[in-house]
Amino acid sequence: MYPHIDNLMDLLVKSQLNALSALFNTDILRPIAIQKLDILTHELWYPGIPRDINKYIGKISSPSYLSKSLALLEQYQIHLDPTISYGITGGHIPIVEYLPNLSSNDYKSLRNKRIMYLNQLVSTDGNYLLTWNEVKRLNNNNFKGPKPKWFKLLENDFTLSNYRTLTHPLNDNYTIPARLQQIPDQSLGNHKKRNEWTYHWDARIQNCIIGKTYIQDTDTCNSITTMEHYLPFNNASILNNVTPQSPRSLPLILIPCSGCHLNDHSLILQDARIKCSISIRTNRLSTFNIFNRLNQEHKRFKNLPLSKYYVSTKPLYQIRHSAHSIYLAQHNVNTVTTTIITPELPSLHNQNHVLQQLSSVIDFALLCDDKIKLTLIDIASKFLSHTNFQFYSDGSVSDIVLPPNATCEIFTDSQNCIDTFNQRLGSPIISLRRRLKQNNFLIWDLIMWLISQHSLIIQLRKVKGHSNDKANDQADALAKRGRYSPDPIIINHKFFFRTSLALFNYNHINVIDRNLRKWSNIPIQSRIFNMAMNNSSLSPINYQITYGDIDWTYTKQWINSNPFDMPTSSKLSSIQSNKLKKSTFTYPTGNILQRNYPNLYPFGRINCTECSIDEDTNAHIGLCPSHRQSITSLLTKFKKKLINLIRKERTSNISFDIESRINNSNMFKVFPDILDAARLPDSSDQIRIPREQPWILLLHHLIPRDLAVFFDNYFSNAADRSRFLLEYVSAFTSELRTITWSPRSRSFKKWEKSLDITLKKKKNYRKHTTTASGRASSSTTALSSTVARKRRSQYTRYYHNKVLPYFKQTVNFDVSACIRWTTCNFLHSGSWESYRDNLLFNLDNFSPVQSFLDSLRPRNT
Repeated sequence: MYPHIDNLMDLLVKSQLNALSALFNTDILRPIAIQKLDILTHELWYPGIPRDINKYIGKISSPSYLSKSLALLEQYQIHLDPTISYGITGGHIPIVEYLPNLSSNDYKSLRNKRIMYLNQLVSTDGNYLLTWNEVKRLNNNNFKGPKPKWFKLLENDFTLSNYRTLTHPLNDNYTIPARLQQIPDQSLGNHKKRNEWTYHWDARIQNCIIGKTYIQDTDTCNSITTMEHYLPFNNASILNNVTPQSPRSLPLILIPCSGCHLNDHSLILQDARIKCSISIRTNRLSTFNIFNRLNQEHKRFKNLPLSKYYVSTKPLYQIRHSAHSIYLAQHNVNTVTTTIITPELPSLHNQNHVLQQLSSVIDFALLCDDKIKLTLIDIASKFLSHTNFQFYSDGSVSDIVLPPNATCEIFTDSQNCIDTFNQRLGSPIISLRRRLKQNNFLIWDLIMWLISQHSLIIQLRKVKGHSNDKANDQADALAKRGRYSPDPIIINHKFFFRTSLALFNYNHINVIDRNLRKWSNIPIQSRIFNMAMNNSSLSPINYQITYGDIDWTYTKQWINSNPFDMPTSSKLSSIQSNKLKKSTFTYPTGNILQRNYPNLYPFGRINCTECSIDEDTNAHIGLCPSHRQSITSLLTKFKKKLINLIRKERTSNISFDIESRINNSNMFKVFPDILDAARLPDSSDQIRIPREQPWILLLHHLIPRDLAVFFDNYFSNAADRSRFLLEYVSAFTSELRTITWSPRSRSFKKWEKSLDITLKKKKNYRKHTTTASGRASSSTTALSSTVARKRRSQYTRYYHNKVLPYFKQTVNFDVSACIRWTTCNFLHSGSWESYRDNLLFNLDNFSPVQSFLDSLRPRNT
């Protein structure tokens, strides 16, 4: 918006995006990237990458490079999105989320004790906090030293009674067990089991737990299984009784556990022979069978020195694999079979296998509504019997439904699409830098993968656009309809997990598949603009900003316009600085000068030297009653000038109601009653410029929308429209300045001269005040400098985008507006500026695809 030097932090965002993209997408650097992710998880002590790293990074004494980089990018809503299911399983609620105010020493204590989840500290049903001795026993680690502070915090602030009931139980983290959702009511309750063998994965010991269920307590929302713990019997004597075909075919012999750290001593046992009991909350019951004692498989091991044993019908490796897979699925950790990524396509005569492979690709590579996937699969099934195809397309993924070894000719009017395709096809080994700089590189990656894996022959042909080609016109019409579809088709970046470790997404919506360095200008500039609009000096035009009465696109052109032939000059600097100060309401009026030179100007309110009634401020210049008559005449003059300009130079087909529309516009009207009412401060003691008088904005070099709409409607060519607008505004503001700012400046200088306030005194003011302050004691100076340095560092760290002078921490508008602007640009066509005029709209109502995108996010467990 305003001429400025790029902020260092903004430049760091661009550089770190490039560096991290190369780190997570280069094969040779993949081990280093995984190592850095491991370090990140360890220092944050969080199972994976949190959505808000800045929430935890303050607890790290020496953050790593990746932590600091991701924290910086999160300030711009840019987040790392791994293609793999990266994280530490073992629970549902990370303890650093349950206790958000932990200190760095608490983090260190949790790391040393290997406690990450609150599930490690609570009872099986998730309602009660265990004692410290029970925690030590269950985690199989005799922790030394006193009870840690974080555990005392849990006991004191997060339990309700002596029974150690949690204030926020963990019940909500479990779903109704699948086996309980469609069973009769009489099956619910406490039941004894006679011969039910179960298994589950225990994340604390990273092993499979096998047991024999003897009590099952179930209700409509809970399921607690109490079992007798059994251990696999490992003895070389087994080999004497059986000759296995392979090590995996060894039988699983189970013996009762004599007692281990998993034993729940709080259980009241009905059978004294049970030495080790485990109680666990289950939402999926995994069972297996054993051989009867009369079976030959059981009798084969009767010579073993075992008083009690059982032989499983399943081998140990199969039970362990099943338990671990079920555990990963319950924690939303999806394992992808290699047949989806690198399928070995069968011969064409086996069409069922081919269709199955194509369906797998469609299901995994695309993120869209299931109806769209079914439609694509149906199209693929119809294409199986064909080998030659012709399409008219706008450049979408047309070959995802083609059968293997097919030949396809695609006609398109997009030369850019053809050039990119030929570039990728002609250079199979494209460099990482070039690949990540291509727009929509995920689509191109999928196209190249399909061509390679399915042995497709694709050729793109150029069709002249708007040449009355019926097929091409139909393709363009379908593409335009697709822009407004509520069901978008998004490429799943996790499909390429073998070649890419992570990409970046914006606001957790979808990955950014284009040149990150260029694209990052959008969130950076929208964030800078939003911070500028939150400057408290702009409070007089609060309503105009909120309701979109200012055309910021034309305002930017006007402020940055250069009326001279030379790119730089002292006159240009003077003109632009004048525009900048007036548009930000920091022009040196009486109140500004009194604030900057408190010892030079008299104490108290400085009134306008023209009307001598109201305070001399930037907002008062358009409300001053001494200028109204001359402003009324000027508005009439430029109203006629605008009518003549449009009649003479208009290029649009719209020609009706030119004079009527301009005459009825408030742009050229003066309302004395409204102006007098605006001179009175509101409840917050602020002067507000009335929205009914848009011409006042021109006094501050802001282009009102009421004026811009005439040029948008009657000038179709963008270059002509901007040229005529700038010429008209230049003449308009010049004469406005002559009748308002210039008389005010002359009378104000006379007033300053009467008080002996000269330019020389202003220039030497800082010098004299600095010398006077230097006479203070050294201790006071050192203390004040330390405090100032501390405040300055905090100020710079939080508000590093200081675009405007005299920035204050008063926020007038929604600080997340820049996120909505960038999101709209990310989801729809058009620049982010086209969505920024109104700061009151709700993105959930504005975007038809938001609910669908929310459904694609993994559910927190």
